[in-house]
Amino acid sequence: KQYFKLWPVLVDSERQNHLLDYDNILRMHFGQISEATLQIKKDIRRTFPDDPYFNPSINSGGIHQLERVLVAYSWKNPKVGYCQSMNKVAAVLLLFMNEEETFWVLDKLVEDYLPGYYDESMLPLHIDLAVFRSVLEESFPKIYQKWICFQNDLTLVVMPWFLCLFVDVLPPESLFHVWDLFFFEGRSVIIRASLAIFKILEREILNAQHPGEIVNILQYSQNQLNPHSLFRAMYQSSFDRKLSRTSLNKLRNSHQPSVEALLNQIDAVSSQRNSTKLHLPQICYRKGPQMNLDESSFTETWSERYRSLSYQVNHWTPPNVPDVV
Repeated sequence: KQYFKLWPVLVDSERQNHLLDYDNILRMHFGQISEATLQIKKDIRRTFPDDPYFNPSINSGGIHQLERVLVAYSWKNPKVGYCQSMNKVAAVLLLFMNEEETFWVLDKLVEDYLPGYYDESMLPLHIDLAVFRSVLEESFPKIYQKWICFQNDLTLVVMPWFLCLFVDVLPPESLFHVWDLFFFEGRSVIIRASLAIFKILEREILNAQHPGEIVNILQYSQNQLNPHSLFRAMYQSSFDRKLSRTSLNKLRNSHQPSVEALLNQIDAVSSQRNSTKLHLPQICYRKGPQMNLDESSFTETWSERYRSLSYQVNHWTPPNVPDVV
């Protein structure tokens, strides 16, 4: 468990000079209700409900800690407030940190590591998704064409990976290593890991007969996404050279105008129709991606497996990647 004390150090969260501390934020807004707090109240009951630490039926301490962390952040940063997926990220952090540490790491993650990912427009998120699609099309054209043939939007599958940092995708032993790299390198790791997953599962994906089968392959192939296979795919694949700092910045700059134009067009159409239920495959609703997947698929082993993996993590060395973002 001591190893995970490095995450706050990596994000420099303990050196923040804030006018208000965590407890003061909670005291100032005690009893206040907002749209964000109401949504948080609903979502925390669906956050790893089979894990004893977050089980609402037994009134576990974890679920109350999770609510306080998310509520406090929604008041600290009302521009973001709360977005679904933040609950799962915060829940994982709470397994290894106290409330205040979790709050400040979440704060740093949302505002500095993934700026704009959880904002109203989610512009940086959609730009990174566009970058991911372009690199996937170039590196794995057969997979990309498979999705085109199915007339299905790849974004709806990959977006939760970006927002939840693979909490619902990778087995714990791989997830922690990806988070290590993420806190060290930045959000380029999300694109890199997503491409690696497709590389590892390429054969199964190409043999799929319908989109739902591909979703199941991506969701339930944890045994193939072990740390050794995943990191070999992340750093020894043809797409590695496309993910350097310079290449990623060029790709983001090239995609930004078209993504902004699409978002503006969607906003205009939404305003004209005065409806928030407009079906737009490229864009998720503000409160987060909704997918008909079994949220409890990972909960059986969250606490036990995560805490028992600390000794493995202590003996793992991240790949030497000099050009990072």
